[in-house]
Amino acid sequence: MKDRNLPFHRFWTTEVGLTGVLVFLILYLIASYLLDQYSVAKLFSLIFLSLFLISAALSVSERPIARLVFGVLALVALGFVWADYFFPAMGLRTWRVLADELTAGYLIVLLLHHVFAEGSITYHRICGAVAVYLLLAWLWSEFYIFIFLHNPEAIRLPADVVSSSFDEIQSTMYYFSIVTLTTLGYGDIVPVSHSARLAAMLEAFFGQLYPAIMLAWLVSMEILDRTQRK
Repeated sequence: MKDRNLPFHRFWTTEVGLTGVLVFLILYLIASYLLDQYSVAKLFSLIFLSLFLISAALSVSERPIARLVFGVLALVALGFVWADYFFPAMGLRTWRVLADELTAGYLIVLLLHHVFAEGSITYHRICGAVAVYLLLAWLWSEFYIFIFLHNPEAIRLPADVVSSSFDEIQSTMYYFSIVTLTTLGYGDIVPVSHSARLAAMLEAFFGQLYPAIMLAWLVSMEILDRTQRK
C-alpha cells in the first residue's frame, strides 16, 4: 500500500488537517495560559505546542518548498522553546520570540492560501480561518513580549504580574492580545510607549476587519462555487 493511501496521510494532506491544526492550537493556548505558571505542568503546554507545529507542518501546504520552509522555521522555534525551558540561563528569550513570530507569520500565510483555494467552502476551511484568527492573537502577543523584553516600561502590567515569572508574563500578554484583538479593552493592561500603542492599534484594526472580510469572502466563494456547479 502506498503511503498516500494511508488514513494518516489522507488526514494531514486534505482539508481535514485544518481541523487538526485548530484543535492542537486551542489545546496549546489553553494549556499555556493555565499551566505556564506551574513549572512542572508547563511541560504539557510545550508538548501541545510541539504537536501543533508538527500538525501544521504536515497539513499547511502541498508544495514541497513551502512545507520545507515552514518545517525549518518550526524546528528552529521548537529548538529555542525547549532550550529556554531546560536552560533558561542561556538568555535565548529574544531569539525564541523572534522565531515564534516568523513561524506564526508564515503559518498564517500558508493557512490563508489553503482556506482560499479553489473549491467549495467546507467545515474544515472554516476551522482553518478560525485558526488564523487565533494565530493573529498569538503573533501579536509575541510582538508585545518582544517590546516588553527590550523596555519593561513600554506596557503597564499589574504589579503581581511584573514580579512573576516570564511564563506568567507570556500568558498575560496573550490575554492582553485577545482583549485587544476583540476590542474588549478591560484597561488592566495599558500600552505606554509609542511602539506598544502602535502594535495595539494595528491589532485592534485587524481584529475588526478580519472577521468581516473573511466572512464576506468565504460566502462569495461558496456562492460562486455553487453557481459554477449548476
